[in-house]
Amino acid sequence: MELEGYDWSYTHAEHMKQQAIKLLHRMISYYTIHQDTPQLQTSLERLVLLDPYSEQALQQLLIHYLQQGKRTEAIKAYHNFKEKLIEELGISPSESTNELFNQILCANI
Repeated sequence: MELEGYDWSYTHAEHMKQQAIKLLHRMISYYTIHQDTPQLQTSLERLVLLDPYSEQALQQLLIHYLQQGKRTEAIKAYHNFKEKLIEELGISPSESTNELFNQILCANI
């Protein structure tokens, strides 16, 4: 709609996206407290999809995967994130994200 002159639709869509991100953060907290691992993983994966440039969201997902013994999924998630940053923004992941990735590589699961 914003392409047809409905500038308000972009603002509204962005507002709705931010609301969804806030809700996902609340759900992640809830599922963490209640140790609902499947729902926690689903919520973390949705957060990364909705906020694809968020290193905090990616780091949470990587830690979750590592805690669940899903090293392969963690490696894939990191590489997808890194590729997206480089291709779309021309930047690399932060030092803290790279350090977490190195911990995953060195983990004996």
